[in-house]
Amino acid sequence: MGKTAKEPKPMTPQTRVVTVNLHRALKGFHGKHKAPRAIRELKQFATKEMGTPAVRIHPSLNVELWGKGIRKVPHKMRVKITRKIDSTEENEGEYYSELEAVQVDTFKGLTTEKE
Repeated sequence: MGKTAKEPKPMTPQTRVVTVNLHRALKGFHGKHKAPRAIRELKQFATKEMGTPAVRIHPSLNVELWGKGIRKVPHKMRVKITRKIDSTEENEGEYYSELEAVQVDTFKGLTTEKE
């Protein structure tokens, strides 16, 4: 009389706009380790959120993250995560996530937006 395992839902292209608290993720990292670590944390977050092992960083996100240098990473970032189907010959039909920066004036009252 145990529970039966549910079948996982099939993946579909999807978009979410979320706020990521990088300040919490980078606590304990000093100086020249911050910006590279922030990229790793964003990729890890996208993998967990969308369930795709492949994550690509859009140039707009890269510019915003590295804008003040390697040491002064923004505390919070608004990120648009898009799950897409890969169309290259070697990865035909597999999904990947793309991270893109979203400009906001204030972070107050923002919630996750699903499309």
